[in-house]
Amino acid sequence: MSTTAARIDHSSSRRASNRASIARTLLALLVLLCSAWPAWSAARPELPPESMKELPAVPEKSVSTYVNCSDESVGRIAVTISYPTMSRYKNGAPIVVLLPGHGKASGLRFSIHAPQSGFTEVRFAFPGGGLTKFHTGGSWDERGKTSQTVLKDVLLFASGQTADYQGKNIKSLVTTRLEASNFGIVAWHDSANITLVTLARFAEELSFIKWMAFYESPVGSLLCPSILGTAKELFINEHYRQGSAATGRCMIDYRKLAWQPGIRRNRAARLKHGLPTPDGVLFFDENGNGTWEELSEFPLSYAVDPKIQKQFYAPEVTAALSRLNTFGFINVDVKTKDGEVVGTKKEKYWPLQVATLRESEEYFQDRDGTLYLDQIGKSFTNCLVTVFAGRIDHNEQQPDHPHVALLYNLLLASDIKWVRLNPDNHYVGFIADMNKDNFVNNKPRMHIDATSIDKHLEPEGLIPDHVYMQAAIAELADRTHHKVYSHPLEGVLENYLNEARLKRLLEETPPKPRSEPAK
Repeated sequence: MSTTAARIDHSSSRRASNRASIARTLLALLVLLCSAWPAWSAARPELPPESMKELPAVPEKSVSTYVNCSDESVGRIAVTISYPTMSRYKNGAPIVVLLPGHGKASGLRFSIHAPQSGFTEVRFAFPGGGLTKFHTGGSWDERGKTSQTVLKDVLLFASGQTADYQGKNIKSLVTTRLEASNFGIVAWHDSANITLVTLARFAEELSFIKWMAFYESPVGSLLCPSILGTAKELFINEHYRQGSAATGRCMIDYRKLAWQPGIRRNRAARLKHGLPTPDGVLFFDENGNGTWEELSEFPLSYAVDPKIQKQFYAPEVTAALSRLNTFGFINVDVKTKDGEVVGTKKEKYWPLQVATLRESEEYFQDRDGTLYLDQIGKSFTNCLVTVFAGRIDHNEQQPDHPHVALLYNLLLASDIKWVRLNPDNHYVGFIADMNKDNFVNNKPRMHIDATSIDKHLEPEGLIPDHVYMQAAIAELADRTHHKVYSHPLEGVLENYLNEARLKRLLEETPPKPRSEPAK
């Protein structure tokens, strides 16, 4: 019997079961939506625009250029620099490089509006990303080694270490004076991984980096792509052990893992982003029927490599698949040296479209930031680091905020001296023009109990998240500039207001009454 013919024909054996489950599925959908709507609405409130406080802003000047990449396969890197008319300090504006999140290849149009707080903000596109007439060369590699080289070259240019393709450095491209020694990174969402990997790979060249701010960043192969439950799924992964991420390892019970071929999950959405969709779905088979019930059974996300049509699951997941024989067995022909079939034998089956353990480990070795945190701690001991997190995460849905607890505690365990969860509340209040007591004020290097993490996270619905990130980098840059690392602060170290806010302040300040002349 041939290998192909011996494989279980899932589609034919389960056709009747699928038909019978349609009615149950439709009914379950109605029940799910009706029962979950109130709780879901409360957890993820749709806030009207007027509930978010908007601050007066000034127009942001910008200039775009190309930077030559040290990887010849890329050629030129598309870079955009936005800068303020009035720098944060008398001797110049600090510089922040912004990395886009959610696996995006381009960050040219993504901004936290750092110039509003007196910063120069540098944005760029990874290989194959950018705009139609302004983009980075090369091919998208899902933030692998080529993307890391691009990031390294952008950081060198943004800090003034190298020039652009015309031989101009960053100081000659902007009209505002720069404090290039006050240099940092904002890693949005999953860009924390490539940030950590790149800094570890090029630690000596990038030793000038003074501070980093991470925005609700999932790190590690189990959280990027996340298999715990995100805003894209209907529900969270119930097989995850709550609180375990805070220990440095996400504990998951894999015993109900099952595999169903013939399904290309989220194919339309993936095609929209130019991503391949290898065949098959891996899921937790709650009812044991071998068929993925979309409305009641949790599917596991996977990473991809554009050059290889395979599903790359986290090494821990891949090891569990092998250990539990999730894919089952197949009959293979036993042949003589002459090719004569003399019988059959059973062998473990492993789908060609699923990466093996070795392949998975190699893939995530280049993309898992947690593997490099020890090295980061040794190479960037004096770097200041802030991890931002709100009470309602923009993507992860587990109530114990595993991605926040994991990253924060791994940073605490490293040799980095100054680590903080969320910025000083004086800075958030000052930049948001609100009472500082609306916001949290955690002590640097404070140990946080995972069961009470919510009280250490920022409230939702008061200000946009990019304002929180402005506060985070303002504190980090000010501490670097003034060399103040103590806690608590009596107020912000730099009373920076842009021209629009200064104008409003003058308009709102009533003129002092003239004093009557003495008789």
